[in-house]
This record gives sequence, structure tokens and C-alpha cells, in this order.
Amino acid sequence: MDWFASINRFYNTFVQGERLWSLDQVKQAVKLNVITESQFAEITDQEYVA
Repeated sequence: MDWFASINRFYNTFVQGERLWSLDQVKQAVKLNVITESQFAEITDQEYVA
């Protein structure tokens, strides 16, 4: 499974004005080593801060 593509899609998809995944959920994916800090930055346009 391509976690980066899935998380990117979940984070950048809005339903009724709300993201499917929150910033905290994307941070959790970094903590679990599902995506890298660099990928976090690419998805969120923010630097990863633990």
C-alpha cells in the first residue's frame, strides 16, 4: 500500500468543510514511521515538529 498517496489524499480531501484527516493524524503517521518528516512537509506544507 502506498501510505504517502493515501494520507495525502485523506488530508487534502474536504467533506462539508472538514478534512478527512487532521494535522494530528498526519503527525501520528510520522511517529509510527508510516511516512517520513519530509513527506509530512510535502502533504501539509508545514515543517514537522514533534
